[in-house]
Amino acid sequence: MSFIANDVRYKQRFQNFGSAFNLLKSALESKDFDDFSDLELEGIVKRFEYTFELSWKLLKDYLEYEGIVFTIISPKSVLKESANKGFFKEAGMDAEIYLDMLNTRNISTHQYDFEEFMNAILKINGIFLIELKKQYEYFLNKVNENDV
Repeated sequence: MSFIANDVRYKQRFQNFGSAFNLLKSALESKDFDDFSDLELEGIVKRFEYTFELSWKLLKDYLEYEGIVFTIISPKSVLKESANKGFFKEAGMDAEIYLDMLNTRNISTHQYDFEEFMNAILKINGIFLIELKKQYEYFLNKVNENDV
């Protein structure tokens, strides 16, 4: 794959991630947290799942743009490589929270336990949204500086 194709790929992925992030953020900001119905909360969890999916894939595409070659492509391998290359520190993000997001996403998509569900909702509305916002702002700046 050429340099230009990688450049375009991470920018396109950022656009998709940005759309997903903004949908998640707007849903969480649409009313008081205690006023959401169970169905609305399930929708928020689903929005988190696809936002996180785009989040780690954006990291993968950006690292490939930076010249990293992955032998195994999985969310965990991308997160570990991002941490090893200092990306999280550079972006002011927390690798441990991203690993927690991965674990929460895996639990929410593969099993249903009310206590785990509510734990996920609280994390999504708190530390996960904050961390995803950091990623969004980092890449918004990165894409804008590269387009100048």
